[in-house]
Amino acid sequence: MNHKIASAIAAALSAHAATCYAQAAPSGGLEEVVVTAQRRAQSIQDVPITIQALTGDSLAQMSITTFDDVIKLLPNVTFSANGPGQGNIYMRGLSVGFAGSQSSASINPFPNVATYLDEQSLTFPARNLDVYMVDMERIEVLEGPQGTLFGGGAEAGALRYITKKPRLDVTEGHAEASYGTTAHGDPNTAVNAVLNLPLIKDQLALRGVFYNDRRGGYIDNVPTQFTRNPNVDRGPSAYSSSYPAHLDTFNNYNIVKRAQNPTTYQGFRLAGLYQVNDEWNVLIQQTYQSLDAEGMPVQFPSSMEFTPAGVPIPLQPLQETSFMPAWNKDKAETTAWTVNGRIADLRAIYTGAYLSRNVDAQQDYTNYTRTSGGFYYTCVGGGGSNLGNPGPATCYSPVAGWHDYFETTHQSHELRVSTPDDWRLRGLVGAFWEDFQIKDDMNFNQKSIPSCTPANLAAALAGGPICLANVTPQQAALDPSTRGDNTNFGEDLQRGYKQTAGFASVDYDLIPKVLTVTGGTRWYRYVEQEVGSQYGT
Repeated sequence: MNHKIASAIAAALSAHAATCYAQAAPSGGLEEVVVTAQRRAQSIQDVPITIQALTGDSLAQMSITTFDDVIKLLPNVTFSANGPGQGNIYMRGLSVGFAGSQSSASINPFPNVATYLDEQSLTFPARNLDVYMVDMERIEVLEGPQGTLFGGGAEAGALRYITKKPRLDVTEGHAEASYGTTAHGDPNTAVNAVLNLPLIKDQLALRGVFYNDRRGGYIDNVPTQFTRNPNVDRGPSAYSSSYPAHLDTFNNYNIVKRAQNPTTYQGFRLAGLYQVNDEWNVLIQQTYQSLDAEGMPVQFPSSMEFTPAGVPIPLQPLQETSFMPAWNKDKAETTAWTVNGRIADLRAIYTGAYLSRNVDAQQDYTNYTRTSGGFYYTCVGGGGSNLGNPGPATCYSPVAGWHDYFETTHQSHELRVSTPDDWRLRGLVGAFWEDFQIKDDMNFNQKSIPSCTPANLAAALAGGPICLANVTPQQAALDPSTRGDNTNFGEDLQRGYKQTAGFASVDYDLIPKVLTVTGGTRWYRYVEQEVGSQYGT
């Protein structure tokens, strides 16, 4: 439990860093870009922070639909990823560190770049929600530590996806379809459609967006074998020369595939806007997205097989050798609501949101078998810390992998009240509450030593082949059952936090349009928890 007062005072001159990619105005100049980076509608030229904005028209013209495309336009932003929907965003080189995708929900830190879809937070540890960008009003990139209006998670910056809202006075729509090819890969197909429909003119309107984008794979899983090799493997070197050959060499022929890493984005967004009266309106938004990334998203410099002397066997570009099917299936559903209005001269806005995200991922881990840890779970005998006698080792299948399934929920509520934007002395106060929870069921499937069935256990006790018991979590958040024959280690955990916060910000124009002094403060209280267990053979 933490209590802290965060304060900031800044003098803002009219000269500041602001970049925008905007559509040309009919007069031949650039159209003014309005942003809400400071929780007020302002021209990007008047915002006293480093900000970049990409308008929806610019995104469409450049055929930008995912963050992998956006990153090419942002010189101070970098992206570290293990595949679609499996990365962290960094700004100005500030990083909280990055590990593999496995166990990310249990052990990885939360990023220091906050991500928002309109007013809703989309910040996750090590797995950014890869929002598909269609029918966007703009994207705002706020570089550097943010003020007291954003709070935790924005120490290095913030990324805001701003969607187009329903229009009350016009019926409009469009549809797009595209087809393309990928060098060394399969074709790409995409279709999206947008419809804005006023139900009651100037009072009630709906806006719907649908998309389906399949991107062909371009990395081949090529045939290879895995032969245990004392010159390479880091386990005990006293291999048996007498165990059957079919246990000595394994192959990946059953999952060899050309262009094995296609990615498909599917989803929709539906928004309804109700104009209660001249001062108040209500906006409700429902979003669903499915991201299905198949296969391994990386190329290997060399095969998992080596020459007898321990020399790596090189691969061609855009090739890999895996022994276990891989995938990352990411489904997210969000519901958000906003009430916007005025009380006398004050503007009031309440926004709430609920998000549910489920990820099912698996990846090959066969190379781990060449380590001492991998040897421990796939061989008996051989000396060292291994099970069994110090004589020649008996080894089983080297094929290994990991499987991770986790569920995330996030609920948030925020209330803000602000003075008119044209006052020389302007103020904003607000309150914020959120509840973030992750349940993670992560299993490393690296054990090929036989399980202790009643028959195997009886044989082992009589001096026969050694067996290992299957693992069971002592405490579980998702699955309390005994794991399968191949699971040697895992986590079944629930972690999360609840945050309550209050904040205020004051701006005073010492010289209007030239020099402004800003002061802000934020109080917050975090309550964090983690339950569950790690388990192993």
